[in-house]
Amino acid sequence: LDDIADYHRIYSRQTRHLVEVPASDKDHIAEWLAASTGVQFQLPDLSAQKLTFEGARLLVAGGKPTAQLLYRDAENEIFAICFLQSDPVEGKTALAEIMRNDIGLVPWQKGNAAYVVVGPSADPDLERIAEAVSTSI
Repeated sequence: LDDIADYHRIYSRQTRHLVEVPASDKDHIAEWLAASTGVQFQLPDLSAQKLTFEGARLLVAGGKPTAQLLYRDAENEIFAICFLQSDPVEGKTALAEIMRNDIGLVPWQKGNAAYVVVGPSADPDLERIAEAVSTSI
């Protein structure tokens, strides 16, 4: 989680280079990140949470390829969904919000993947966003 929080601090401040692949290339994002991480997923539509999909990038966290899907809210705050392959679990683990200074993280595991939703620690809706992601990704 420390790697993810560190990446978020850097990339969330980028304007022109927020993502490697823009949202307009959704099919490529899904194929590229699934092949790179070994995790099959669906791009979550978070418009009901008033978040707009901006695109994606590939990171390394804990020595493993890690997908990062980036979203923006109306106040220009950046939220991310990160995931990587992990040891399999049955079902889904509980969501629990963790703070790293100014960054809020809500991690969980499902199947062969570990996920985390990342955003501003002051956002009261971070866990609600993570719940929406955990049911749709």
